[in-house]
Amino acid sequence: FKDFFKQIFSFGRTRILLAQYAPKILKTVHFFPMIFTLACLSIPLWFFISKPIFIFSIIFLSIYLLLNFMDSSLKYTSIKVGLLSIIAVFVQLFAYGLGFISEGLKKIFG
Repeated sequence: FKDFFKQIFSFGRTRILLAQYAPKILKTVHFFPMIFTLACLSIPLWFFISKPIFIFSIIFLSIYLLLNFMDSSLKYTSIKVGLLSIIAVFVQLFAYGLGFISEGLKKIFG
């Protein structure tokens, strides 16, 4: 998954770079991996700030991952593929989200 992370991280950075030249290329959907990344990273903080939000976050993330696992497992008739899809979800969304955030911060702060 290391090379996959690097490639998707680059895609996240590139989306910001392309938006500098063609602003209409940046759509709402491109922000979703960033939101997922920030939401996941904030879950431990919610434990100390608000237990209900923490519990909701854990339940919401668990349902999302369970649905992803079930879809992949059923589609490819393999529990192994289902488990790997959970890892792939995190790698893909975190890599894109972190690339998007890093390039966005460079653009904002120089």
